[in-house]
Amino acid sequence: MIVDIKVPASGICERKGVFMQRTNHRVTLKDIADACGVSVNTVSRVLRGDMRLSEETSRKVRDTANELGYIRNNLASSLRKRRSNMIAIIIDDIKNQYYTEIIAQMNELLKAQGYNVIILCTDKEGTSDMEILETALSHYVDGILFFPKTYDQPMVLRSHQANTPVILVGRDLPDMPADSVRCDDFAGGYLAGKILTDYGHRRLLYLAGPLDNGAQPLRQEGILAALRDARIPEENIRIISSVEFLKAVDENRVHELILPVDYTAILSFNDQMAYYAMNCLKSRKIHIPEDVSVIGFDNLTASIPYLMQLSSISCQPEKSLGISATRLLLTRLQDPAIPVRKEILPVELFDGGTVGPAPAESKTPL
Repeated sequence: MIVDIKVPASGICERKGVFMQRTNHRVTLKDIADACGVSVNTVSRVLRGDMRLSEETSRKVRDTANELGYIRNNLASSLRKRRSNMIAIIIDDIKNQYYTEIIAQMNELLKAQGYNVIILCTDKEGTSDMEILETALSHYVDGILFFPKTYDQPMVLRSHQANTPVILVGRDLPDMPADSVRCDDFAGGYLAGKILTDYGHRRLLYLAGPLDNGAQPLRQEGILAALRDARIPEENIRIISSVEFLKAVDENRVHELILPVDYTAILSFNDQMAYYAMNCLKSRKIHIPEDVSVIGFDNLTASIPYLMQLSSISCQPEKSLGISATRLLLTRLQDPAIPVRKEILPVELFDGGTVGPAPAESKTPL
């Protein structure tokens, strides 16, 4: 339906007998009351859904509110009720598609329980992590799903000070009395290392994760434990830091880091980095897994099926990270007195066909 609105030169908008001065003034309950000839209290009752008022009055107030462009002040309502029906999700890497599926799972479950979601990112330059948290708290969110860095203990303490439940997602801060849900990163690293050593791989390359990500040391320790159990010396694994690797990605020179191929398998902290490495190898006519096997973490192809197949370690589908963390938050909201829970989810290999037997030793690197 198209509605014509007359805009005279005076700057007054006329529609169905309601006059609106075109200004930057935000429409208030008093504006609606004045236009309807009723009290502010009556307008407030109508907009709160009070059924004791006449249908005629209720319809008139609602129609006038819509015509004036009234926007409900949820913040004021939150202050009165001490509840906003809003959950904040705070992430640290908005570029990684892994978060897309997790946030989608969280949003779907929260919506079903009557919550709205705001998403905040801590990787914005010039804005501290604490400022991002204060933004969430200033909106009186009922709870926070937070992907922390290793130094984010003050943010957890601030959330507790504000009496706002927080669930740590994907990583834990062991010394913090905070609920957390994460994958079994040590077991995941060990599983990846064991699969490769069982296939006969003895020379490996590991693309490490960020140092401020609590999952990184656990996955690396798991990989090294698998090598020790296979009696493979640590010097047989070359490690490239995430800072070094991602800088090479930005500068389009990944090949300088991973070539020549003096290894038979790549283990990657996440699928995103693994794909960069695979694209580089394929552009050099290096075959996967015939020449080089590759294992990542996160199983991105489960939610993004058009990606090339990749063998990857991840949580089991029935115990996904996003759903498990959200359920824990909902439980905490229902009963704030329950003991702190730290959940570690089991992991498994999702075979994408990028792992195979180690090739015969060649005299020169590829």
